[in-house]
Amino acid sequence: MIVITEAEFERLKGAPHDAVVCYLQLRAGMDRATGHVIHLQGHAATLRSLGAAIAVSPAPGLQGTGAPSVSSVRRIVARLERQGLVRREGDDRSLSIRCLLAPTSPRLAKIQKIR
Repeated sequence: MIVITEAEFERLKGAPHDAVVCYLQLRAGMDRATGHVIHLQGHAATLRSLGAAIAVSPAPGLQGTGAPSVSSVRRIVARLERQGLVRREGDDRSLSIRCLLAPTSPRLAKIQKIR
């Protein structure tokens, strides 16, 4: 279960749909003790796996479906950085992201491991 704080919700208001979905995927893969994103849907956190996680399923008459390109994912993450929600750490090749406004504590990490 992901609980979004009021501060996070305020920063997400008015953001494009892909940025909101991206942030929710990052929060789902976040280590609750440190705030660092460690996995995305069971895979290592990479720009490609983040793109796959936020992909839109094809449907008749729908445009812009499928997984976004790696460069599009970079732009989405950069937007989340400008909004003060995440901070990229490390080089451009790795996806080392910290969720800045997410609540973190060792107690939350224990709950995460139990579930």
